[in-house]
Amino acid sequence: MAFMIAEMVGKKHCDLLRNIRKYTEQLGESKIAFTDFQGGKMDNAFFNELKELAELARGSEEWSRKIYRMAILSEVAGAISAEQKQDLIQIIYGDASGTNGPA
Repeated sequence: MAFMIAEMVGKKHCDLLRNIRKYTEQLGESKIAFTDFQGGKMDNAFFNELKELAELARGSEEWSRKIYRMAILSEVAGAISAEQKQDLIQIIYGDASGTNGPA
Protein backbone atom coordinates (compact mmCIF):
# COMPACT_ATOMS: atom_id res chain seq x y z
CA MET A 1 0.00 0.00 0.00
CA ALA A 2 2.84 2.39 0.82
CA PHE A 3 4.19 1.93 -2.71
CA MET A 4 0.81 2.92 -4.15
CA ILE A 5 0.64 6.02 -1.95
CA ALA A 6 4.21 6.98 -2.89
CA GLU A 7 3.31 6.72 -6.57
CA MET A 8 0.08 8.68 -6.03
CA VAL A 9 1.90 11.63 -4.40
CA GLY A 10 4.83 11.48 -6.82
CA LYS A 11 7.51 10.40 -4.35
CA LYS A 12 9.96 7.55 -4.07
CA HIS A 13 8.90 4.95 -1.48
CA CYS A 14 11.97 5.60 0.69
CA ASP A 15 11.38 9.37 0.56
CA LEU A 16 7.74 8.91 1.56
CA LEU A 17 8.73 6.75 4.54
CA ARG A 18 11.35 9.34 5.54
CA ASN A 19 8.74 12.09 5.37
CA ILE A 20 6.25 10.07 7.40
CA ARG A 21 8.90 9.55 10.09
CA LYS A 22 9.63 13.29 10.02
CA TYR A 23 5.91 14.15 10.26
CA THR A 24 5.57 11.69 13.15
CA GLU A 25 8.43 13.41 14.99
CA GLN A 26 6.91 16.82 14.30
CA LEU A 27 3.53 15.57 15.46
CA GLY A 28 5.15 14.50 18.72
CA GLU A 29 6.41 18.06 19.16
CA SER A 30 3.08 19.70 18.31
CA LYS A 31 -0.02 20.25 20.36
CA ILE A 32 -1.71 17.40 18.47
CA ALA A 33 -1.22 14.03 20.14
CA PHE A 34 -1.79 10.51 18.89
CA THR A 35 -4.55 10.34 21.51
CA ASP A 36 -6.50 12.71 19.25
CA PHE A 37 -7.44 9.66 17.16
CA GLN A 38 -10.95 8.46 17.94
CA GLY A 39 -12.34 5.43 16.15
CA GLY A 40 -10.04 5.85 13.15
CA LYS A 41 -10.87 9.55 12.75
CA MET A 42 -8.82 12.35 14.18
CA ASP A 43 -10.30 14.95 16.40
CA ASN A 44 -11.35 18.18 14.74
CA ALA A 45 -8.16 19.69 16.17
CA PHE A 46 -6.11 17.99 13.44
CA PHE A 47 -8.42 19.15 10.65
CA ASN A 48 -8.41 22.69 12.07
CA GLU A 49 -4.59 22.66 12.12
CA LEU A 50 -4.54 21.55 8.48
CA LYS A 51 -7.00 24.32 7.60
CA GLU A 52 -4.73 26.90 9.23
CA LEU A 53 -1.75 25.53 7.31
CA ALA A 54 -3.78 25.60 4.08
CA GLU A 55 -4.61 29.27 4.66
CA LEU A 56 -0.93 30.03 5.21
CA ALA A 57 0.10 27.99 2.16
CA ARG A 58 -1.99 30.00 -0.29
CA GLY A 59 0.26 31.83 -2.71
CA SER A 60 3.21 29.49 -2.18
CA GLU A 61 3.33 26.75 -4.78
CA GLU A 62 5.78 24.67 -2.71
CA TRP A 63 3.74 24.82 0.50
CA SER A 64 0.45 24.40 -1.33
CA ARG A 65 1.75 21.13 -2.79
CA LYS A 66 2.95 19.97 0.64
CA ILE A 67 -0.41 20.67 2.28
CA TYR A 68 -2.16 19.02 -0.68
CA ARG A 69 -0.06 15.88 -0.14
CA MET A 70 -0.80 15.97 3.59
CA ALA A 71 -4.52 16.19 2.82
CA ILE A 72 -4.30 13.13 0.53
CA LEU A 73 -2.30 11.11 3.05
CA SER A 74 -4.63 12.16 5.86
CA GLU A 75 -7.65 10.97 3.89
CA VAL A 76 -5.94 7.67 2.98
CA ALA A 77 -5.05 7.15 6.65
CA GLY A 78 -8.65 7.83 7.66
CA ALA A 79 -7.72 10.93 9.64
CA ILE A 80 -10.00 13.21 7.60
CA SER A 81 -12.99 12.62 5.35
CA ALA A 82 -13.08 13.09 1.58
CA GLU A 83 -15.24 16.17 2.17
CA GLN A 84 -12.66 17.65 4.56
CA LYS A 85 -9.93 16.97 1.99
CA GLN A 86 -11.94 18.83 -0.64
CA ASP A 87 -12.39 21.73 1.81
CA LEU A 88 -8.61 21.93 2.22
CA ILE A 89 -8.04 21.83 -1.54
CA GLN A 90 -10.57 24.61 -2.02
CA ILE A 91 -8.80 26.75 0.60
CA ILE A 92 -5.43 26.23 -1.08
CA TYR A 93 -6.42 26.50 -4.73
CA GLY A 94 -9.48 28.75 -4.58
CA ASP A 95 -13.08 28.38 -5.59
CA ALA A 96 -12.53 27.14 -9.15
CA SER A 97 -14.98 24.33 -9.72
CA GLY A 98 -13.38 21.04 -10.61
CA THR A 99 -10.11 21.89 -8.91
CA ASN A 100 -8.68 18.65 -7.59
CA GLY A 101 -5.21 19.81 -6.67
CA PRO A 102 -2.06 21.11 -8.24
CA ALA A 103 -1.76 21.22 -12.01
